[in-house]
Amino acid sequence: MRCVCMEKTMKTTALFSLLLAACVCQTAGANTAAGYKDVLIRDVPHVKQKPDFILIGASGSITMQSPDIVQHMQMPTFIEISRMCKEAGVPCEVHSCGRERILVDMLGEGTDVTMVNPLEDPPTGDCDLAEVKKAWGHKLAMMGNLNTPELMLRGSVEEVEEASKKAIDDAGDDGGFILSTGDQIGRDTPYENIHAMVRIARSYGKY
Repeated sequence: MRCVCMEKTMKTTALFSLLLAACVCQTAGANTAAGYKDVLIRDVPHVKQKPDFILIGASGSITMQSPDIVQHMQMPTFIEISRMCKEAGVPCEVHSCGRERILVDMLGEGTDVTMVNPLEDPPTGDCDLAEVKKAWGHKLAMMGNLNTPELMLRGSVEEVEEASKKAIDDAGDDGGFILSTGDQIGRDTPYENIHAMVRIARSYGKY
């Protein structure tokens, strides 16, 4: 998959324009999100430029607020942007670090979102990758979920390799899985561990 930011300027604009629209509408909440619908409509031409995907940033949605608040304040934006993307034939992905399991159900049941990440496992998150794959692998692609503060930062190369294989085993059946870390990589993460994850993805993750 190509990085959208390395594509034409219009494609880059499409990605960040939609991200801005998501932030505006999620901050505004459901009662006023309709007032910002023109922001989303304005970005339809950009989506039709066919960026590789649209990333909807929703960091900490369930970690920092209740599912009821997410349903009330964020779901209208998820629904609208994912609908626009589906109509344009562009995949869209939601990023929500921390607790995310309930949000996966909400997205799977009520939106046209095509991928979720980073699906962090405890203690930083609440997702079991194999369980999420079993529940939603028929509809949602998945990206994740190697633990960043312990495994990637402090683990050995061998531990990273084993965890990478397990993630692929848990979520790789029938495709629809991208091996990655569970959220961002810490500054002091050993390069050897990053290389180990990439190496396993290339050697063990082929279909």
